[in-house]
Amino acid sequence: MDSRKLHWSIFITIFCFGRGLGYNPVNTGHVNLPVPGVSTIPSMSPSDPATLQISNWASQNTISIAGTVRDEHGCPVPSLTASLGIGTRGNLLLQDVILIDEIGAFNRHGAFGYFRVTHDISTLTKADFLNEVGKTTRVLIRVSTAGSISGSSDMEREGRGFAIKFYTADGNFDLAGTTGVTFPIRDPMLFTDLSRSRGRNPQTFAKDITMRWDFSTHRPEGILYLLKVFSDFGANSRVIDMYGVHAFKFVNRNGIPVFVKFHVLSQQPFRWWNDTELATVSGSDPDHATRDLYDAIANQNFPKWTLKIQVMTAEQALKYPVNPFDATKVWRQEEFPLIPVGEIVLNENPVNVFNDIEQAAFSPARMVPGIEPSPDRLLIGRMFAYGDAQRYRLGVNYAQLAVNRPIMQQVKNYVRDGFMRENPNGGGSPNYFPNSFHGPTPNQTATENVFHVNGVVDRIDTGDDVEDNFRLARLYLYKDLTVVQRRRVAQNLGNSLAKAIKEIREKAARELFFRITPEFGKQVWDDMQAAVTANNAH
Repeated sequence: MDSRKLHWSIFITIFCFGRGLGYNPVNTGHVNLPVPGVSTIPSMSPSDPATLQISNWASQNTISIAGTVRDEHGCPVPSLTASLGIGTRGNLLLQDVILIDEIGAFNRHGAFGYFRVTHDISTLTKADFLNEVGKTTRVLIRVSTAGSISGSSDMEREGRGFAIKFYTADGNFDLAGTTGVTFPIRDPMLFTDLSRSRGRNPQTFAKDITMRWDFSTHRPEGILYLLKVFSDFGANSRVIDMYGVHAFKFVNRNGIPVFVKFHVLSQQPFRWWNDTELATVSGSDPDHATRDLYDAIANQNFPKWTLKIQVMTAEQALKYPVNPFDATKVWRQEEFPLIPVGEIVLNENPVNVFNDIEQAAFSPARMVPGIEPSPDRLLIGRMFAYGDAQRYRLGVNYAQLAVNRPIMQQVKNYVRDGFMRENPNGGGSPNYFPNSFHGPTPNQTATENVFHVNGVVDRIDTGDDVEDNFRLARLYLYKDLTVVQRRRVAQNLGNSLAKAIKEIREKAARELFFRITPEFGKQVWDDMQAAVTANNAH
């Protein structure tokens, strides 16, 4: 069994300015402990064997024993954090077999409904389902927890993945993103490792918060995502906002491209949950979010979302001070305001969850004419990985399952054979192209937008040095949140860090949160100390 492929299959089915408000960036070097003005945390750490498993393993296995990484064929691997691409902002290369090996290697609920266009954006895109006010398109939405196995509580504090399948006249368009506005990594090489760090300990099979925080300290680009996850948390699927994360390219009928980001914003009143409430409801009703969505639709209290976009021209992208295609960053709305597009309404519960939800296959590669990928490396990696995982999970002909079929009566192409094929398999028509016997021909109207690339092909780790990871985090905390909301973020972070072993929680505090601002770092530190003291008292 290909464990990398299995982990990626689990992971993807769950589930993108100035200096900022007078706060000077904290020294990006390590902050030596003890931190001035901060009391020292009691040295006592979690002592149960399950929590200490990975630390105990490390103490018994030195770096020299562990050795260096080789692929499954015995060849040395030069990097596990950097894909092979053109410069730091250019496209990835198919020749990167290490990346392909890495990404080739839960608990979910959803419902059907429709999308209705409310605002004309035909000047921006030729996408058929967006070209007429009042036009409706059938949709399927699936929402999933990001780090849990089937049967786990759907009310835990963690990122939510979401996916929307639009059944358009030009084929299926899948929008697969998160509820966290951004993504925790910017290079797809780290997909599987991100999934595993959020999952269960490989020996104890218990959730291991130390693994999560250890990974996060090594990848500071995920700081904005972490702040969102630990902010006021709307666990119910009806109230969450959903984000496409990546920049996509819109192309209009004149061939003019612009870049866009999708925002799917809930129309339901927001209700946030604190950690105590989440723990209580997770124990008493672990299927609370699933039940809440089903009951709302059954009672005809149909959940609604507003679809909006941000737009950046090609000229603006060239002049943007940071990489506009970095999935760990946002486009600030004061620079790129939200433009309304339409409304999504969920009005139909699944008839059978396995058929309608579990077998649904989503992929960022499913785009229709008028919508194309940007140079976002994470998006490009996901475009390969999702389809590969679906073929592993559901079979090579997964697109023929009822929930995944496009709305047109018959799809004509040269794809043949494979297990579980449900259509006529082309009958007696030619199974090769080109041919002289009246087989289907390409549609030239679907030709992609032409673009230029240049730069040096190299593996460049963009985790810490190439981009500023903390500027947008400062803006989020000190401009978007109130003092009370910011205080709750620090408390939630402190509660989580306190569950990790001492070395990792202290490293996370000094290398992540003190680098946002000393003030916020001290808040997290003090809350962490209080939580450790309370845990030790029990």
